[in-house]
Amino acid sequence: VSLILVVEALERSWVMAKIDDRVIKEVILQPGEKIRWQAKTKFVLNLGNAGGVKLELNGKALDPLGPSGKVVKHVTFTR
Repeated sequence: VSLILVVEALERSWVMAKIDDRVIKEVILQPGEKIRWQAKTKFVLNLGNAGGVKLELNGKALDPLGPSGKVVKHVTFTR
């Protein structure tokens, strides 16, 4: 079973994800934009606007990682 992370922007937000310790994805999302990434074992996220995104892991909504405008680094999600 793999991990599926969906990031949906509520506000303009910078998102960087390290996937399975190898692949690095970096995007700037505009409000309403959504991305979906898949990993075998883990994600490590950096967010430039923690309250500006909605996160969903394997179909389950996650609590916000911080308020709007807060930078959050090295948040790890594993199986």
